[in-house]
Amino acid sequence: HASHPVWGRTAKYLLAQKNKLGSTSGRRVGDHDPITPTRCVKRHELKPVEWRVYEYVVRHFLASLLGDLKYRVVTAEFGVEELEHGNAVALEHRQVVVDDIGYAGAMPWVLKDVRGGQEDTEEVKLSKGDRVTLRDIRVEESMTKRPGFLQEHELVSLMDTNGIGTDASMSQHIANIIDRKYVVVCDNNLQEIVHRPPKSNRPRQIGRQLVPTPLGIALIENYVRWKEQLVLPSIR
Repeated sequence: HASHPVWGRTAKYLLAQKNKLGSTSGRRVGDHDPITPTRCVKRHELKPVEWRVYEYVVRHFLASLLGDLKYRVVTAEFGVEELEHGNAVALEHRQVVVDDIGYAGAMPWVLKDVRGGQEDTEEVKLSKGDRVTLRDIRVEESMTKRPGFLQEHELVSLMDTNGIGTDASMSQHIANIIDRKYVVVCDNNLQEIVHRPPKSNRPRQIGRQLVPTPLGIALIENYVRWKEQLVLPSIR
């Protein structure tokens, strides 16, 4: 992997670290070992979907051997003087400063989430009493949005947090509630996921949201009315 055109530099760095690798915060649950990349292949050797899966596995593996991502959120507060109507206005400037890129060197999309859309710029250093020039004022209006339905991967994470199932059995638990019609799996447009035959011209459906059915809702509501403990994670 050290000669790979995409992540070769990261692999070389890890090889140079020798005995300084590895995470100390994980826990072994005993079901099976992590998925580990073995053969090194390039993009043109795989189909597009296969490449996306392979690339994620490799990047995740490399990231697991890197250090922590360390960053600071620097906040500065400003007061605006001499407004036309004499009203005081307080402004706030927030900047995310990355001190150590850590595992995000192998998973660059993590930085986008951390920065919240900010560009990668140098830290703006300000001190109390500094004066700055206000160049532009814009008013932006938006509306809050309701949270979406639970994604399948989010459910797996919650099951792991609450000790429901093991790595080997979580997928079967989810398959059971789907087979029993307690939930349906929908894409991000809330269209039910349908089987897509190989070489089909049908557009690929994005997302796997678990949408409760009337049967599933009725089941939980009746459990809650009868004995709430039956649907709490602690019962596991």
